[in-house]
Amino acid sequence: MTTKTILFNCILIIALSFFFQIVRGQIVYTNVTPDFKLSATGIYPLDLNNDGTVDFNFNLAKATGCNGTNFSVSLGDTLNEVVDSIGETGEGVKKLELNVIDSTLFWTDGSDLYSRSCFTHQFGCQCPPPIGFWSQSTSYAALRLNWKGYYYYGWVKIKVADPFSITLFDYAYNSIPNQSILAGDTGAVITDIHQIKIFSSIAVSPNTFQHVTRISFSTSVSEKTSILIYDLTGRIVKILADEVINTGTHELQWDATDQNGNDVGNGIYLLKLQTANKSETICLNLMR
Repeated sequence: MTTKTILFNCILIIALSFFFQIVRGQIVYTNVTPDFKLSATGIYPLDLNNDGTVDFNFNLAKATGCNGTNFSVSLGDTLNEVVDSIGETGEGVKKLELNVIDSTLFWTDGSDLYSRSCFTHQFGCQCPPPIGFWSQSTSYAALRLNWKGYYYYGWVKIKVADPFSITLFDYAYNSIPNQSILAGDTGAVITDIHQIKIFSSIAVSPNTFQHVTRISFSTSVSEKTSILIYDLTGRIVKILADEVINTGTHELQWDATDQNGNDVGNGIYLLKLQTANKSETICLNLMR
């Protein structure tokens, strides 16, 4: 088989695999149009899987304190869960960037996005430090839906801002039970399969490979990057990187194993490199 034929087949496989991923609805994406802004005391119900049942609630509460207005913005539910940052540098709902959302995260039934309050004490007005990381911030919150005895993983993009508002932009979930999702992944069909622009001088060698292939690239910016291996069903097989990658030349390798260290079968796999704004996909051919 010629190099041109292999390249054409890879491009066709990538395009078709992501097309069928959308057709069968693995990533179910909802764009809130127009963006919904909650700025008065109240509750905004979120129906993650659009079945008519409330899955999560955003709760904005305000009250008069000794030093102005106290307020809190929370996200949660008694049955379904969000990712909390307990055990890190603070507490409250964790802000995500391009993180992989799966069972390994710290799940809880609800927590504050941001909370600020002052109260009258015998020594005067007391104002403890605010709770949460979301003041003047737009990011992703991880969601886990408990539906019909199965867990479904998803995300919601929101902004919490002073004075006291929540803006909801969009959300999505993986409709395959117990399967991970990348924060911000809309399941969009890839239409630009060319040389990688955000990662210059990329090379995958060997490709075709039997045991190990090396992935090298250079980048001119430091930013959060996920480098993932997918199979043709759209399932994440291996997480090669999910971190800030600094400016410079880098090399990773994939040893044809899954996330649990088990050997995977022969066939075509998809290498996806994703930053906050762009993603690119390359075909990998495993033939032992």
